[in-house]
Amino acid sequence: MNGPRLLGLCGSLRAESLNRKLMLEAARAFDGDFAEASLRLPLFDEDLEAQGIPEEVAALGAAVEGADAVLFACPEYN
Repeated sequence: MNGPRLLGLCGSLRAESLNRKLMLEAARAFDGDFAEASLRLPLFDEDLEAQGIPEEVAALGAAVEGADAVLFACPEYN
């Protein structure tokens, strides 16, 4: 599919999250490429960072840089 690139980030990590379902429904209506990125990232740790940026964090940064827009779906209370 050609068109703008939309990256989805869901703040709820549950597979059956209502926020994820709403995000995916919005993506279905989107006329372009959609990808969902994972927020299952290591916690910030300066000792770990001194060894280099963790691969998952670098991949998320690259995905955000490559997107034309980012859709955040986050629970209000949790």
